[in-house]
Amino acid sequence: MKRIGVIIMALLCFSFVNSECDQEAAKKLCMKKLETGYIVIKSYNLSRKSEFNSYIFSKGIEYMITTHSNLTNNENIEVKIYDKNKKLILSNYNKKKNQFFKVLYPSAYTGVHYVEFVDRSVTKEVCGAGLLAFKR
Repeated sequence: MKRIGVIIMALLCFSFVNSECDQEAAKKLCMKKLETGYIVIKSYNLSRKSEFNSYIFSKGIEYMITTHSNLTNNENIEVKIYDKNKKLILSNYNKKKNQFFKVLYPSAYTGVHYVEFVDRSVTKEVCGAGLLAFKR
């Protein structure tokens, strides 16, 4: 009986934590950060765990990635783009200056690329979204 009570409490806590995170609102705020002429092709839910997300980029197309999270000024989300061998091509984080910059990437080849979002904050909970967009 005690075990069932613990499971119920855990489920209630999990539901409460997830209800606090409004991914759709974060995606809408990402949309506002896109420059004119960009078309959204993929959205990502951000979490504390870093994951590789694959997408096929086309040569000659410029891609833009925007993020929004519950973090102040969204200054703690690092976006990394890797090639097909998972070799780092671009990061929007400058370690020396401890600054983040806009993610604009003109693809040099057609093929699989990997996108990774890294939470560089000290908070335990991150709620947010990332958008991948392109411009011809």
